[in-house]
Formats: sequence, C-alpha cells, structure tokens
Amino acid sequence: MTIEISASPRPVIPCENPGFSMRLRIFRENLVRLLVRKPAYDRNDAELQALFQDHGQAIEEQCDLLTRYIAEAFDHYAVWNYSHAYYPGRPSQQSARTDALEGTSRVIPVLAAWLHFSFEKQSEPCVTQPDS
Repeated sequence: MTIEISASPRPVIPCENPGFSMRLRIFRENLVRLLVRKPAYDRNDAELQALFQDHGQAIEEQCDLLTRYIAEAFDHYAVWNYSHAYYPGRPSQQSARTDALEGTSRVIPVLAAWLHFSFEKQSEPCVTQPDS
C-alpha cells in the first residue's frame, strides 16, 4: 500500500515574515521593555545557594525559601499593577509584551500553590500523642 503525499507550500507565519506594521509594533514593545527594565535581582542569592548546598536542610524549608525568592524577584520585575513582569534576558520569538504576560502567568500559579500550602499548614490541628 503506497500513500502519496503531495507537496504544498509552507504557510506564511507573521512573526517569521513581519511586515512594516508588525516591525513597528515590535519596535514599540521593545522600547517599552527598555524603559521599564530594572537591574538584575540578586538579593538573597548567597543565602539561597548556601541553603541548597546544605544537605541537612528539610525540603520544606528549601521550597519555602525558593518560593519566597521567586516572589521577591517577581515583585522586583513586575510593572503595571503586577499584570506584566519584564525579566532580563533574550526575548522570545513572540513579542516583548507576550514575554511580560508570560512572566506573570507562569509565576501566579506557583504563588497561589505556595499560599494555599501555607494556609493549609497553619490550619492543621496540633495532635499530641497521649503518654502511655
């Protein structure tokens, strides 16, 4: 049984073949990115590295400090009421604004899970073992 696959032209993808209007929009977004750019967040780097190099630390404490670090970095890079976060680094194939939206949308679930776990941990009843 032979199946013949016919060739078809490759579709035109706008971000790979930008026109003048798209180039202008990308230029404006990159200009905004440059204007809201902040210096690198490096507070607590040494403390975080030391905690993870100490193998005697509990995983809960490591995760808690790592999530605090992510939250502080998000607070540092966030703009416009935390709706966008312009992190340093090379832009993606999309646009600077899309990168900033992804910067927020990828952090929010982590922070939500962390808050949920923190509240859950605080509301656990203290169970003591009776003396026998």
